[in-house]
Amino acid sequence: MGIRQRRGILLALSVVFVIVVIAAVFVLVATVRHGEKAVVAVYPSAVAGSKKGVGVTSGTVAEVAQLNVSWGYNWGLSGAWFNDAWEYVPMAHKGTDSDRLARAAKNRPGSYWLVWNEPDQRTQENLQPAAAAVAYKRIYDAITGADPTAKLIVGGVSAPTSAGYGWVRQFRGAYYTRYKVWPKMAGLHVHNYLLQSYGTKAWRDALYMFRRWMDADRVGGELWLTEYGCLKWWQLCGRVMTEQTPWLEAQPWLHRYVWFATGVAVPSCQGCYGSLLYGGALTDLGELYAKY
Repeated sequence: MGIRQRRGILLALSVVFVIVVIAAVFVLVATVRHGEKAVVAVYPSAVAGSKKGVGVTSGTVAEVAQLNVSWGYNWGLSGAWFNDAWEYVPMAHKGTDSDRLARAAKNRPGSYWLVWNEPDQRTQENLQPAAAAVAYKRIYDAITGADPTAKLIVGGVSAPTSAGYGWVRQFRGAYYTRYKVWPKMAGLHVHNYLLQSYGTKAWRDALYMFRRWMDADRVGGELWLTEYGCLKWWQLCGRVMTEQTPWLEAQPWLHRYVWFATGVAVPSCQGCYGSLLYGGALTDLGELYAKY
């Protein structure tokens, strides 16, 4: 073999080696450590411009459209809210009638569905994980039986904490124990406030850790943030919105997010508790949100 041939082979091997190293680096960057196991995180890509949404507690379809959101939900299922201005995502609860779910799913094939609102809280959905397993089987069968292309985003626990994710883990375990398969879903959704001792990085780290727990448990699918805002800590409204909204938009592992809410029932209080609409018009906070 001539010197030129040897050099050519060495050069080719060097190129292959570099490509392998680069590929390994990309895999390593997307790897999450869980105990002694390395889990490769694969994140579904969100469609550009589709992430920003709003929790609709007041206003009309047209008034909500002023916020320049791509989607929204109102913690329920109402045919009147499906519209062409922004995507309405219905929510199924533990008591939602199966026939009603099936009819809606059949009429809107390929739709996203949210399942539950804070099942870990007694004052909200209030579901023990074992009961949630049975409830989810019924909800899933009703929706996907009418529309096999439906996409269910499940959970809606109250915070991205170990306790919040603990409920998810117990629910999945209860489902597996009962039905001998893992529950099928398109992803999980969660709320994030953590405002009593708010810190920019701590708020973000909590949400990212929830994603890592999903990956470690091989839950897969999408992660939606279906409530964030300022609640009674109204002094934080502008800060939370300006600090976190661009960050949420930029995260490849977060599929969608929602500000709470269009209106909070506080009489004669424009913009209080994070309200984006007041009297059909945008509040100052609403105008800010509309710019993102």
